[in-house]
Amino acid sequence: MTAPRSIDREKLVSFSQAAEYIKELTGGAFKPNVSTLHRWALRGVAGRRLDTRRIGRKWFTSLEAVRRFMDDSPVAAPHESNRRAVVPPPVVPPQSTRDSVAELHQRIFRRSSRAG
Repeated sequence: MTAPRSIDREKLVSFSQAAEYIKELTGGAFKPNVSTLHRWALRGVAGRRLDTRRIGRKWFTSLEAVRRFMDDSPVAAPHESNRRAVVPPPVVPPQSTRDSVAELHQRIFRRSSRAG
């Protein structure tokens, strides 16, 4: 007999309810589609899967399982534990590209002023 998983002792919620919970966790910044939760359950992210239960044709998880998954998978969602992530610096085009963009803007401005 296999040992019971922690999700077996937790209140189950539908994937759509779990998506709403993730939206609350992220302060509205991220609400995954239900298909994303299916992918997290079946394939996982960074070697970690979302704990789920299938009852008949419906899939369920728990709010605690969602929280564990998001805490263990840094790429799963941009919630509070990920906000400290290092953001790469913006890419600055080389001077020659910036000059050509400036010239393009001037040409467009000249054309629009001649047309009007």
